Amino acid sequence: DYGNDLTVAELLNGNFIYLWSDDRRVDENNYVYEIKFTLFDHAGNQITPIKVLSNIGTPTTVVNDQEPAIAVTPDGNIGVVWYRQRWHSILDLRNYNIVFSILDQEGNVIHAPEEITDNDIWGSNCYEELNMPCYYDPQIAATGDNHFWPTLSTSFL
Repeated sequence: DYGNDLTVAELLNGNFIYLWSDDRRVDENNYVYEIKFTLFDHAGNQITPIKVLSNIGTPTTVVNDQEPAIAVTPDGNIGVVWYRQRWHSILDLRNYNIVFSILDQEGNVIHAPEEITDNDIWGSNCYEELNMPCYYDPQIAATGDNHFWPTLSTSFL
């Protein structure tokens, strides 16, 4: 296992949430990347076990969830966005989306991960194929009225 894309935010109660992407071998040929997280208190003591927030892979579809970003609203909710690439291993096709989820200060999921870009286009590679969207570099901000504002970068050929 190799952790990547670490992001940290302080919560209203003084604790900290750490999120990162981590790979996991699913069979002899494939790995997936999952978004994992844990909470620490202000003294640096881990207060929750490491939890997996993402990954909905199937035997034929490898899901790579990476580049998490977080923001905390004034009421304490934690907004999380990340980049998702799906790869259909039999057809050798890919799909790209940005995913959004909300946690509470105790690390409970209160809004299940949802693909907010709603992209259903599959192709060989978004960097080489015409009209195939490629999403990356997700960011998120919290507003003063307890909402989230996710942003992302996209490109088309």
